[in-house]
Amino acid sequence: MVPLEQEYYPDVGLGIGYNWFVHESILMWPAASGTIRLMTHTKVEMPKDWNKRLAKLGGHAFQSSLWAEFQNAQSRQVVMDEGQEGGSSWQWTAAIRHGRLGFNYLYAAYGPTVSDAKSLRAALKSLRHVGKEHNADFVRFEPLGNVEIKAADLRKLGARLVADMQPPHRMVLNLTQSEAEIRHTMSPSNRNLINTAAKRGLTFIISDDPKDTADFLAMQHATAQRGGWKPQADSYYYQLTESLLPTGQAKLYFVEHERQRIASAFCLDFEGKRYYIYAGTFPEQNNKLKAAIALLWWLIMDAQAKGLKAFDYGGVAPEGAPASHPWAGHTKFKKSIGGETVSSVGTWDIPLKPRKYMLYTLLKKVV
Repeated sequence: MVPLEQEYYPDVGLGIGYNWFVHESILMWPAASGTIRLMTHTKVEMPKDWNKRLAKLGGHAFQSSLWAEFQNAQSRQVVMDEGQEGGSSWQWTAAIRHGRLGFNYLYAAYGPTVSDAKSLRAALKSLRHVGKEHNADFVRFEPLGNVEIKAADLRKLGARLVADMQPPHRMVLNLTQSEAEIRHTMSPSNRNLINTAAKRGLTFIISDDPKDTADFLAMQHATAQRGGWKPQADSYYYQLTESLLPTGQAKLYFVEHERQRIASAFCLDFEGKRYYIYAGTFPEQNNKLKAAIALLWWLIMDAQAKGLKAFDYGGVAPEGAPASHPWAGHTKFKKSIGGETVSSVGTWDIPLKPRKYMLYTLLKKVV
């Protein structure tokens, strides 16, 4: 599995070590919706009910207070805003990014989250305003919500479609089904591999100890070497686990064989859904023992046992994609269990400094 951020953050420099922020000045101004926007210049303060309202709007965990704290741990400044008027509502979190070419932008991963076309307009107006306040060259965003968002509407609002940062197509499994119903969609070979996992000597472990990151990292490097992709810096994964494991909503999961860990995953549980964010194996042992498929099934059953309603596998290739698509292998693996493809409108930019943004797009083509 190619992790989401490893595939889709090509131009972002990673911070090393923690940056323990202290409060500085707070900027407040009247919002167009009649609410009050709150933005800190260092560590963002999220409203207590932020996550529940985000989930109700159909938002992603990358817009949650949990992910905002992780962004802070990477020495990234996080800002947020929200609004409501009548039956329309929206919210977003975003981080100030410093790209490799010396350009600054405000990036809302899988955000803003909106309820309708009216709230989309308001959310983008807010993103533009905050981006200008922080001297960003452009705003980058990936809108989501329980509403169809059309590319034509985004273009009318001055946005431009760009290369994906986060996968626009994800697969989600409904966990309100019975175990028998989920098993029914599998191939006979997968059912056999799952049923015989114990006979192959596979055991499963859950860890909330950041010290186990080293084992997880070893498999990330082995998987990356086998797959020909570049993993994140080790410091990134340590920041991830040290930030999120103590919350109790994220865990490291391992498969062991004869006391050796051979497959692993990092998952985040957020408002009734489990997010399968990173995974890796020792390829040689996995090919022999088929540990990855056993781990994936165990993650799903564990999530269901905990009362979660859905399992988000992460990125997949679009429907009808050719076998040459870079996500074809991951997609086949995920679909071997089952689920439905959920598609969004992709990654978009709104230039805040048109001439500088034009230079940025030109340099991207040659650098």
